[in-house]
Amino acid sequence: MFYRFLSPLFASLAIMTLAAGQAGAQYTPWHYWTLLEPAVMDEIIGEASGETAYNTIMETGGYNMNRPASQYGSGTFYESQYIYDRLVEYGLPGADLVRFPGGETWDGIKGELWEVSPIRQKLASYQDMTAMLASGSQDADVTAQLVWGGRGTAEELDRIDVAGKIVVAEGSMSGIHQAACIERGALGVVSISNGRPNFDPLQIPWSGIRSRGGGGAQARFGFFIPPREAEVLKRRLLAGEEITVHAQVEATTQPYELQDPVAHIPGTDPDAGEIILSAHLFEGYTKQGANDNKSGSAGILEVARVLHTLIDEGRIPRPKRTIRFLWGPEYSGTGPWVREHKELMEKTHANINMDMVGEWLTLN
Repeated sequence: MFYRFLSPLFASLAIMTLAAGQAGAQYTPWHYWTLLEPAVMDEIIGEASGETAYNTIMETGGYNMNRPASQYGSGTFYESQYIYDRLVEYGLPGADLVRFPGGETWDGIKGELWEVSPIRQKLASYQDMTAMLASGSQDADVTAQLVWGGRGTAEELDRIDVAGKIVVAEGSMSGIHQAACIERGALGVVSISNGRPNFDPLQIPWSGIRSRGGGGAQARFGFFIPPREAEVLKRRLLAGEEITVHAQVEATTQPYELQDPVAHIPGTDPDAGEIILSAHLFEGYTKQGANDNKSGSAGILEVARVLHTLIDEGRIPRPKRTIRFLWGPEYSGTGPWVREHKELMEKTHANINMDMVGEWLTLN
């Protein structure tokens, strides 16, 4: 299944690494798709493995987990170590795990939302699904009444008393939290947010909250619940049923380092310049997104493996230009690496960045 995005990528590499003079006025049939000879394409297609790329996604982002505290600070994130270990295993030259100063990030520890009256049932759990607890949520241990807030707009919230209650609403978590908690004194938010509730009634977004209010207003907490369960809760509240819940949240902040796994395939001509393939390995540190962007990260790792294997075994010729591979925490990790390697930037012709290449867009 990964052939769909590997093939255009190899074609792009071929165009940039082959001499311009090889492209003449008359094209043989395969040149409409790639500048590479059929024998080279046969080797690439035969060696490339969608299963290997898929396994990388499953190993690094098969599900969202509560990241252990040991990976923060001077520790190593699991994804960084995994990519680095594969680069070493595959024998790529220059395999390294480059570190830069980072900062601090929110880290959830516990998040439980239980209905306690009129029945007792679990509504959301950070342990069950980490995305259910909005990132940025602050410590809480409260028992309070749920109140229906519609779309969470200012007009709707002004018509009800939300102070000291937990607002259930459809819409943006951050917007509802701002309007209900920061501006009107609600204790927390339960968000029903899904752009495709009829297509995937179990899907919930990955989002968070932050305090944007004046006067140093303190952020509260937020939970997401899937549309399937949320529809039942919504009907009960609209029918006037009084529902009381118990919310428990524990969270902290953790220091972290920026970590960039890197490697390269040397070209035959040091003066011919370089091509960089990149993918962001992290979308924040609390989320491990299979599509955003473990898919792109797995894609360029498989490109690195395939090209290095074929070149090392003499099955395809070595390119004139060096091909460099870079993984990192998107802009925050790519920027420091670029600034530290200005001499490489001077001879870099292009960067091919792979981002969210695993989604079947026609179905989602």
